[in-house]
Amino acid sequence: MTAALGDLWGRITRITVAPAYWPVIPRWVSVAGRMVHMGWSTEEQDPHRLAFLSTDGRRDVLVIRKPVRMPPRS
Repeated sequence: MTAALGDLWGRITRITVAPAYWPVIPRWVSVAGRMVHMGWSTEEQDPHRLAFLSTDGRRDVLVIRKPVRMPPRS
């Protein structure tokens, strides 16, 4: 996803997430043969968004979770 968005938004240099829904956050991720820094914030980051920082500025992407179907009660 980061490589594809980089083609549209300029070279992605950093991605930030909220740790509420991302229990494991690597410091760096490999994207198209280069390393992109991962960051997090508990105060400034909306837990339902990813923030992509690129050479063209910041873009936020809303993450919508697929609904989970609960089995019928017996």
